[in-house]
Amino acid sequence: MERMSVGDPRVSIAVLYVREAHPGTEIPQHQTFEEKCTCADRLKIEDGETWPVLVDDLEGSAHKAYGGMPNTVSIIDRNGCAIFRAEWNSPQSTGYALDALLNGRSVRSKRVSKRLRRASLSSWKLSSRNESE
Repeated sequence: MERMSVGDPRVSIAVLYVREAHPGTEIPQHQTFEEKCTCADRLKIEDGETWPVLVDDLEGSAHKAYGGMPNTVSIIDRNGCAIFRAEWNSPQSTGYALDALLNGRSVRSKRVSKRLRRASLSSWKLSSRNESE
């Protein structure tokens, strides 16, 4: 994932590991939550992910609540509501949206077919790799 720099203490960034995008022989589709957490840990170890990694439940509750699209970026407020969503990871457009929101301006993101709902934070788990850092 391309790096985005945010110097505002009001902003926290994390990656939500939702499911294996291309399951195969090396990394099959997850059968248990433990398997899913192990794969999420690989993001830190093998891919060098430096943001905290949150792990969605096996049912994908958070992923579904925020639209269910692959590789999206959402800006979520303190109440768990998505206030911006980009259909693809773009640090430039996300940075623009964050700057606007932090400075009291509104932003528009593309409409999605599903209504975005608040996700229950209880369905997420912090990857064990984050806890040891």
